[in-house]
Amino acid sequence: TIVRRVLHHILTILRFGQLPNAMCYDCACTLKLFINRHFGSNELKSTDSTQFLTSLTMAIDRFHVKNHKRPMCKTVMRPDHPCHNDIYASINTQVAEQGFSYLSKFKNSFRGYSYPKSTIFFTVLLHLKNCTTTARCHTNLSMDIFLSQPTDHNHVPNPECIALIELNNQIKAQAATSDESTSSILHSALRTFPLNAASELPRTEIFMQTICRQRQTPAATFTDGLSDDLKKTYRAEDFLLYEEADVIIFSTKANLSTLKHSKHWLLMEHLKYAPMSFISCLRFMH
Repeated sequence: TIVRRVLHHILTILRFGQLPNAMCYDCACTLKLFINRHFGSNELKSTDSTQFLTSLTMAIDRFHVKNHKRPMCKTVMRPDHPCHNDIYASINTQVAEQGFSYLSKFKNSFRGYSYPKSTIFFTVLLHLKNCTTTARCHTNLSMDIFLSQPTDHNHVPNPECIALIELNNQIKAQAATSDESTSSILHSALRTFPLNAASELPRTEIFMQTICRQRQTPAATFTDGLSDDLKKTYRAEDFLLYEEADVIIFSTKANLSTLKHSKHWLLMEHLKYAPMSFISCLRFMH
């Protein structure tokens, strides 16, 4: 499993040197639970190396922690929880995600290299990533006169990011003011996107989420406010069969007929969201 691979990686590094006494990991909660449960057993025997794991401070990085629902993830596994004594303060816990995003731009080049060229290329890329600019200034061509004094700046400008920001703003504006489909908005926006900035584009799912956030969910909880096309299926069949203050039944007559002739029904509380006026949404299947 992933947890075993992570533990094997940590213990392998310990064989060659020391590690810090704290770590951030997107599934640190699962790793912590595994260690607490199996330490001292045949799954994770107690040794001088594995003893280090029991004292290792763990937290979920700030990017992923908002998606975790366990009680421990909302308290002691948060990097800013008081129990960590500010050990993660001023620490960029998303550096791994940012590094992966940086290296993914060169994935096509990696496919063309075999060992040892691939390892050397990988090392050079990481070295270039670590070479940050601490300040910027403008000089004349002979570089002996300052045209402007050095200013604090920890990265070189990236024109490709500007194109991505403009694309995001365009998509947000179009999604908020238009009823077009998601694919239509993306197709329209990407037609004018410069090819030299294509490496900065995120996954399509990210853009789809951006469009969904810009569109408000209808506030009405009763079907009186629904238009006729929402009360029917794509085949123009009646879909709204019954309605009361606390009960609404959506189904086609064909589906009811199928249920009628089925010996076994399966009731599933499957839908994640329900209007506030209703306790839950139930789905019948045969």
